[in-house]
Amino acid sequence: MEYLILFAVVVVVVVAAVASNRRTRAKGRRYGGALSGSFGVLDEVFRPATYEAQTVQEAETRMPAPAPLAGDLGPDGDGD
Repeated sequence: MEYLILFAVVVVVVVAAVASNRRTRAKGRRYGGALSGSFGVLDEVFRPATYEAQTVQEAETRMPAPAPLAGDLGPDGDGD
């Protein structure tokens, strides 16, 4: 009887995971799990240089590209 209950719990967890994965794929987004934050804290404690590099990389990814200045000739110097 205990095996039947254990099997039912495992089936419910697997069905919930598959449904969540399909819903996430349908929306085209990926979400981090609850444990990703806790591992981030461990990363910050034991590998601070890596954590700082990741923080800088995320900030640079979110920043917009700088707008060109008026009268700037551009990287090749011909004004195009």
